[in-house]
Amino acid sequence: MPQLVRRVAILSSSLVLALGACGGDDGGTPIDAPRPDGRSVDAAPPALCINQKDADCGYVPEPLLPTELSLADQRTMAARFNPAQIHTGADVWAVSVDYLLAQGGSFTPLLQVAEHDGRLNFSYDVDETTTVSAYQDPQPDLLTTDFSGLPTTATSGRGLVYFVDGPGTNTGNDYGDETWRAAWREVQGSTDPAAAAYPPLQYAHFFWLSKADRLLAIQYWFYYPYDKFTNNHEGDWEHVNVVLRYPDGGEPTFAMAQFSFHGRQLGIDGADLYRVGDGNGGDHLVVFSGGDACLNYVPDCYCGDESGGSYPYPGRYSLGFKEDVAGMASRPGHAFAPDAYTIQLLPRLEDVDFAAEPDLSWYALPFIFGEPTVEANAVAAIATNNHRAPVGPNPAHGEYDVGIEEPDDALPFSGPQPFEVPAGWTLVNEPPSTVFADMPPRTDCVPQ
Repeated sequence: MPQLVRRVAILSSSLVLALGACGGDDGGTPIDAPRPDGRSVDAAPPALCINQKDADCGYVPEPLLPTELSLADQRTMAARFNPAQIHTGADVWAVSVDYLLAQGGSFTPLLQVAEHDGRLNFSYDVDETTTVSAYQDPQPDLLTTDFSGLPTTATSGRGLVYFVDGPGTNTGNDYGDETWRAAWREVQGSTDPAAAAYPPLQYAHFFWLSKADRLLAIQYWFYYPYDKFTNNHEGDWEHVNVVLRYPDGGEPTFAMAQFSFHGRQLGIDGADLYRVGDGNGGDHLVVFSGGDACLNYVPDCYCGDESGGSYPYPGRYSLGFKEDVAGMASRPGHAFAPDAYTIQLLPRLEDVDFAAEPDLSWYALPFIFGEPTVEANAVAAIATNNHRAPVGPNPAHGEYDVGIEEPDDALPFSGPQPFEVPAGWTLVNEPPSTVFADMPPRTDCVPQ
């Protein structure tokens, strides 16, 4: 089974995780020696490039090697900076992929494989006429079988993509057509996240956003078995990048965060974000997850209550439609403190021992997390790929191991609102009031 970090009591001094030696008789670099870029180690750090493409910033993302920061220290650091989350929709939280791979309730997983011709907007255009079982009967236990070495190219020369159709269905224009929520409740066995079969979990992957500038990114991935928004698909992967300043021989500090929602990306300085402490030296971004919206250009008013997108503030976002994100006084949402989450590390692929951690086999493959396509919720009104299940975090995903590639200017035209901080949470940073704006009016339909 994978090594997980539930939550550890961290002394601040124990997290001074040096990547290089300090000066002294050990032959390390003297503390005032110039760096290869000409700056001394104690020089002021370079200014952050907040909301530009990596190429515009001069940032060149690179892998983080275990020789630079051990896997054990990565787990510890990931727990120190993992996000709190405020969810808009009820009955949802980020869980382990084990939810999809394990026997649960009346659900038995079946690993299937199909051919494809390429990728479209993070989603495989799967030829479902080629879909077959990846194994002959009997199917192996997918949590204890290492299937990371399965082929990724068909004899035809086309690519192969693997998937498991999860519990329940997510299809059609009416909520009455869906069975995924009932299946979720059956498998989980409790509406209390802490008591559920699959409690809250976040995946963490490290990379250098800019090694030259000592900017270390922790990419936190959130797996939701279903997306139920104005589009609908099975399997949903969302993420944020928490970017740290990590000086040679120094302690990591929060620098900025990069948010991803509906294919858009947005960077924000850490001084302009809500962050909470944990009593053990942690510094945790608050992510406002999901939102609801209604489409008024379909025959019937169609609404979705949980987009899964990761937002910097509660409020109303104008994204070609109006999306309402909980966390404000009038709609507090469902709060998950940082210590509610187990942290599962996703190292570089070459640093994973799949024989020891077979339940991470999906990480090595082009893998989608649910039925490859489901019925679109409204004929041509939805882009054709929006009802396809997305690729998970690995090199097959276009936003894995990178910072901002397509910056978005939607936020200035939206209405971010102040956060209603849950009782017992302690802010370590609060945005200035200039961040907030009036809520734009809703102009979409109203469900009957």
